[in-house]
Amino acid sequence: MNKYKIALVIQGPFYTNEKIKTTNLIDSAIKCNYFDKIVISTYKTDKISAYKNVNDIEIILNEDPGSQCLDNVRNAPININRQILTTQNGIKKVIDYDFIFKVRSDLLITDSKAFINNFQKFIESNLNYLFCDITTPNYNKPGCMFLFHLSDWVLGLNKLGAIKYLNIPFVDESELSKWGEYNKNIVNKEYHNTHVYTKYSPEQWITLNLINPEKILLKNIFDIDYSNIVAYEKFIQSIFYISLYQLGMRSQKYRYIHLPHSDRLPLKNSNMIYKLIAFINKYICLIYEKKFTYIK
Repeated sequence: MNKYKIALVIQGPFYTNEKIKTTNLIDSAIKCNYFDKIVISTYKTDKISAYKNVNDIEIILNEDPGSQCLDNVRNAPININRQILTTQNGIKKVIDYDFIFKVRSDLLITDSKAFINNFQKFIESNLNYLFCDITTPNYNKPGCMFLFHLSDWVLGLNKLGAIKYLNIPFVDESELSKWGEYNKNIVNKEYHNTHVYTKYSPEQWITLNLINPEKILLKNIFDIDYSNIVAYEKFIQSIFYISLYQLGMRSQKYRYIHLPHSDRLPLKNSNMIYKLIAFINKYICLIYEKKFTYIK
């Protein structure tokens, strides 16, 4: 029996298609027998009715705020405010809990033992935040030089971290998108980036506001001023940083990206192992995909 109260907040669309099912995530979380409460913070839908009467599961049906920010490269919306809204409304329901684990609605817990063991390590670390590597770029590598771009796929929060997340402000997404449009011809040879799609990425906006909502450190998505590098490296040392693969989780949507890659921020104290796995990763992705299974 855990001496702490631990809640899971599942946020985002309620997926029901053949490839991605949010019910798979919910069922895998229930099988963990670890969370005192599960909150599903999604949008108004009748597809979630099966869980309405399940004990220790609370459902929030939010009004979809939509997105006014467009990634012109992928021709897809950038859902900053959607993520903030669903996450904050989920956190509010369990703000009195000791620890909260926020997760995208298209992920999956495939190894409950690994998840519990590593989340317990986060609890024992006395750190405010748990972040994963899955979309966290290695800012020391050309083409990946984005600061404060910590993955927003999952997020572990203690009480202080949860309060700080509730203070993240919504952003004027249309202004971010306009900035990207006005600067779309920027070619930065040092960064090897030939396109700009928004002033800040969702990952940056969330991370920067967790640090200090009163003073956003970056001027824009490409800002790598030395003082900001120092501030980012200091923040990295203050978080619990882990591989999504090591955490016992997978993405139902992106099934080829779980193992470490050389373009991700390396894990602490495991650079050589990390680089080795990154080197062979591209040769085993197809094999790994065939072994993708749901939690037993």
